[in-house]
Amino acid sequence: MLSFRRESVVRDGHVILRNIDLHIDAGERVVILGASGAGKTTLLNEFYQQLGPAAALIPQPHGLVGPLSARQNIALGRIDQQSLYSTLRSLCWMSAQQRSEIQDWAERLELAAQLEQGVTSLSGGQQSRVAIARALYRGGPVVLADEPCAALDPDRARLVLDQLESRFPTLICTMHDVDAGLQLASRVIGIADERIAFDGSPAGLSSEMLAQLYAQQDEVGPERSDTSHLPPIQRPCL
Repeated sequence: MLSFRRESVVRDGHVILRNIDLHIDAGERVVILGASGAGKTTLLNEFYQQLGPAAALIPQPHGLVGPLSARQNIALGRIDQQSLYSTLRSLCWMSAQQRSEIQDWAERLELAAQLEQGVTSLSGGQQSRVAIARALYRGGPVVLADEPCAALDPDRARLVLDQLESRFPTLICTMHDVDAGLQLASRVIGIADERIAFDGSPAGLSSEMLAQLYAQQDEVGPERSDTSHLPPIQRPCL
């Protein structure tokens, strides 16, 4: 499904990742681990560049449209599957089926009470769940998620991960919570020193290797691998 062979990623003259040699098959649950600034988001971005419309995306930041309600933002998950006119029309007059589907995902993520609120009035955790609901509503063969549970308490984080697992055959994500990531993953990719330092099952990730992945946590600067190189989430001009 995804392949990189001895590729390097350079941003603004800086090498972020060197000699990427990876192949990811459909059906895998891949969790990317590493210290802040190691290049986790950069690698996720590279996956998105390859997959394009085949992937549902949960980025950081969430890519929500401020003037719109939570319901309308969730509806934008399928914006590239219809014309601009159809999108604008559906934002104003949603079909009964649209409303029902969005309602269902909102209820699963405990967001039903916030559906008609503008997203700028929501808490960080609620905004995060709107972005997740947008991806769930979109569906598809694979989801790419950049720390989808970072703003959530443990119970809601588990709820979100359960929904993502059940909705998408293939899941690739970065995780802030290492323990949750190891429980989720069928495969772990660990990044350190601009390289893939570990690639294998969670059971094969020793405590020593895990410590090595995060050894430079206090030395790295701000994350250089931001989302500015991602194709933007398409949205209507309002």
